[in-house]
Amino acid sequence: MIRKAKIEDIDIICQIAEDSKLIDNKVNNINNGFLVSDYTGEDYKMFIKHDCLFYVLEKDNIVIAFLLAFNEKDMDSSFVINKTISDIAEDPYIIIKQICVNKNYARNGYGTELCEYFMMCHKKDIYTSVVLEPENKASINFHNKMGFICILTQTPEDNKRRAIYYRKYKINYSYDYNFIFKNYKNAMKLYTHEDQLNWTKINHLLTINMGLIGFTGLIITNTNRIVLESNIFAGIIIFISLFGIAVNLLFNIAIENGIFYLQNRKKSVATIEHTIISMGGINIVTNKKKDDERLNRSNTIYIKKIIPKLFCALWVLAILGFFIFII
Repeated sequence: MIRKAKIEDIDIICQIAEDSKLIDNKVNNINNGFLVSDYTGEDYKMFIKHDCLFYVLEKDNIVIAFLLAFNEKDMDSSFVINKTISDIAEDPYIIIKQICVNKNYARNGYGTELCEYFMMCHKKDIYTSVVLEPENKASINFHNKMGFICILTQTPEDNKRRAIYYRKYKINYSYDYNFIFKNYKNAMKLYTHEDQLNWTKINHLLTINMGLIGFTGLIITNTNRIVLESNIFAGIIIFISLFGIAVNLLFNIAIENGIFYLQNRKKSVATIEHTIISMGGINIVTNKKKDDERLNRSNTIYIKKIIPKLFCALWVLAILGFFIFII
């Protein structure tokens, strides 16, 4: 039987948790998984009193497993993992904090039964985190089996690196496969087009700046010292520099907006991919490889953003350098 936890269950819950507790990176039976959240009996009592999502599984009237979860509104966003999930979540969600089975009943499907019951009762997206250092292989295998996907890794306050797992709530829609894949193809085209458009902006920006620099150098090398010291020459140099600053500021706005649109295009692709995954597909654009943080971000975005700012700084330095030369 599966039911909500009661105050009288706390002693057995604490015993189950204690037997699976990670102490000094060691656990009694690492093949059965382990817990790192150091909750006390008082903590569990508070969770029950505040009507948290706290369930137990009984066998022969004895509690042999429990599941502790929280709605998004009950999570403390000051913690790194909770804050990260809050930032990436697009729909209402639940965070599963602990799933634990009595060591004498481990690996008999009770954790699966409890988790399936929980997911059936709560129609929301579900997140959880699994310790990677030391690697909690049992928990990783369990969540993979339950349909969770590793979306990123994070190192929280206790310095134990974790993988954040996610399971999309599957609504039983009758999807038109052709329609879904057509939308996916269009979303990918828009995403690719936006990326190419941003690089085209960068190419134009580089061409304009190189042209201005070349023109400035041509004027300087073909002008005698008397003209160099005249107000006319000073006006030309200042005009070119101000023009360069204005062009780069405008391109900076265009590139920033382009990157914003690019990220939204990628979100659209990711949303459709979640639907395709629910139909048996796999991640492509949104794939998150847990041991390579480069897949969690695009470093080229920072390159695109910094180029117009660097050229702006160059033209400001050109004006300052010119005045220092004249003086």
